[in-house]
Amino acid sequence: MFFLKRFSFNRCFNRLAGVAFNRIIFIALCSGPVAAMSQPVNQFQTIELSSAPSLAQAKKSFVMGFPMSPDSAPLYRFFYQLYLQAFTRLGYEFSIKQLPLKRSSLMANNGEVDGEPNRIFAYGETYANMVRVDEPVFINRVVAIANNDEFHVDSWQSLQDSNLYVAHLIGSLRTERELNKVLPKSSIVSNSEVQFSLDQLLAGRVDLYIDLQSRISPNLAQEKYKTLQQVGILVEEFAYPYVHVKHKALAEGLAKVLKQLKQEGIYQQLLTQYLPYVESETIQEKLLD
Repeated sequence: MFFLKRFSFNRCFNRLAGVAFNRIIFIALCSGPVAAMSQPVNQFQTIELSSAPSLAQAKKSFVMGFPMSPDSAPLYRFFYQLYLQAFTRLGYEFSIKQLPLKRSSLMANNGEVDGEPNRIFAYGETYANMVRVDEPVFINRVVAIANNDEFHVDSWQSLQDSNLYVAHLIGSLRTERELNKVLPKSSIVSNSEVQFSLDQLLAGRVDLYIDLQSRISPNLAQEKYKTLQQVGILVEEFAYPYVHVKHKALAEGLAKVLKQLKQEGIYQQLLTQYLPYVESETIQEKLLD
């Protein structure tokens, strides 16, 4: 029996002579009786192949839920370029998944997408698995749009007992909450698309449409909507990126990189390039305060 073991050892050794990884292959082929005669089994677990790809070296990825395509919506073109720069600096491969606002909230909270680009300060109170990145990326101005100038809206309370039909975008957390405080449900119209809501205004099916100024403005520049006008600003507040709790450790680093992009002037360049119709200088000044 001893002779057979030695014979097997010699055959293995001779076959492997001159091969760069002979030690590794030797252990794999002769892990039976020979391995028992030599080192403990757990020793070969520490052997590393320098040519094999390491999982630790694979580029990390981050997917954000976007409610509109960067190809058609300047606001989200701006956000895409901003986050692309930020995540590239952090060593991540950045991509987006286009989803309706409400579905984006649910999928992000469930960890099916990794984060969202611009949500209000208290967003995490509703979606407990979402972690705020404490560096604001935009100033959200919630405005009211009408098909004539007979309305004037300067607060949510000004809608109280107004008998107006008001449309909004599904998934706009603050707007949904505030409208439900001042209007009966029968007066609130929930839509999934900006253009559909504006078309309702033109057709007289609703009296007001409430949404982010930056999301509506590109549409109002179209000839089709030339009669529509802004009739009030209801709120102005900072918007923040949010990440799923599994990326909590990333939040601080992302905040630092976003601040660097502002300080280096890159944020302002992107604002000017993609959102020329907003008060970009004012936004930049307030965000740097």
